[in-house]
Amino acid sequence: MHLQTIILTEQAEALRLSELSQLKSYFVSGVTHELKTPLTSIRMFAELLEQYVDADTARQYLKIITGESDRLSRLVENVLDYSRIERNVMTYRRADVSLNDVVHHAMNVMQYQLDQHGFTVEDSMCDADIFVSVDRDALIQAIINLISNAIKYSTNTRKITIETGRRRGFVYFTIRDSGIGVAEGDRDRMFMPFVRLYSSEAQAIGGAGLGLSLVKHFVDAHNGDIDVHSELGVGTTFTISLPTT
Repeated sequence: MHLQTIILTEQAEALRLSELSQLKSYFVSGVTHELKTPLTSIRMFAELLEQYVDADTARQYLKIITGESDRLSRLVENVLDYSRIERNVMTYRRADVSLNDVVHHAMNVMQYQLDQHGFTVEDSMCDADIFVSVDRDALIQAIINLISNAIKYSTNTRKITIETGRRRGFVYFTIRDSGIGVAEGDRDRMFMPFVRLYSSEAQAIGGAGLGLSLVKHFVDAHNGDIDVHSELGVGTTFTISLPTT
């Protein structure tokens, strides 16, 4: 009986190590792809700038180079944040910030990618200026990660809706897309790092697999809550609620 227990334990450990190896392989593949895409654009348009171009074309190319550089920086920051979380050294510096201002800032940061992929954004901001005690940079990154997720998993209907508000001692922001949606069996897994969702459409989409896990860590660290509503083929809505100051 003792020998059987040892064998079963070893088999379980071997399975765990195999799954971990697969996750690491997916992460390396995803990060490599995510890094390669903006780097290719930066190099191509930098080479074009070396040739004679008119002022308007030069400005357009420089805008692309800047946008892709920012995109690359965000990916690197996600990897660094995940490393800090893994080493248990991630820290947040709280201050009172305007939620509407932070959301607008995140939208401005993502404007290049939204334009590049042909997205329209509808926003419904709370009329009152609502404040929340959070790490401002981390909140911006969380919103950016959710917008990036909406861009990545949207196909034909390229529309994102962003809403802010206050209710029952919390402020909240909602990001809604009209993308492929998330299957019910994936909803408990979607915030785990490196995890690939089961649906064939999601499997075909690359990525580092860190964005939502970083959002979850930020929300938990700020005593908040994440609510997800999703329907396959219709879209996904993320609502982040944070305690008011």
